[in-house]
This record gives sequence, structure tokens and C-alpha cells, in this order.
Amino acid sequence: MRTFIAAALAAAVVVGSALPAAAGSWTFGLLNQTNEVITGFRTQEGGAWSGNWLKQQVKPGDEFEMDFGTAEGECVVRSQVTFADGSYFDYDVDYCQVNNLYVYADEIRWD
Repeated sequence: MRTFIAAALAAAVVVGSALPAAAGSWTFGLLNQTNEVITGFRTQEGGAWSGNWLKQQVKPGDEFEMDFGTAEGECVVRSQVTFADGSYFDYDVDYCQVNNLYVYADEIRWD
């Protein structure tokens, strides 16, 4: 009986240690690698764009800490970046793989 309880506890610890990552939210640094000010960052779900995730403008060379408040849903999400000059582009981003999101003039990369 003791062996069964020890095995059950060990399994619970292993499963429990995997839960915080799954239960957390997508948080990452948004780094502006352009010469333009980023004024907007939106994501698309069901064909509609979200509101602006940014609470402030992101100047060239600056970083903004993003937090989607959830890690549920599809990993790959169409994302749109808008600049102060009115230009914008959208790009598919795999948020399950993002620690830092680097915005360039016409693409997004992540690590």
C-alpha cells in the first residue's frame, strides 16, 4: 500500500509540475527593431481583429512587456503591427514558442 501511495504522489508531482506552464498566460517582450514608433498590436480570431494590446507606444529600440492573460487557444495567431506613419503589416506568430517577439520593418521573428 505504501508503494502505491508513493507512486501516486510521484505521479502527481510530475503532472503538477507541468501544469503551471500550461495554466499560465502568454507573456513576452515585444521589441521594436525598426526606425518607426509602433502604435498598435492586434491579434485576429474568427476573422476579426482584437483591440489594441498596447497601452503605450513602443519607440525604436524599446521593449514592451506583453501579457495576453491566457495561454488557451491556438498557438499560431495572425498578428498585426501598426506604425505611427500609418503603415502596418500582419504576420502569423506561434505564441507557444515566443519568449521575445522582435518587430522588424516588414516581419516578426521570435525566440
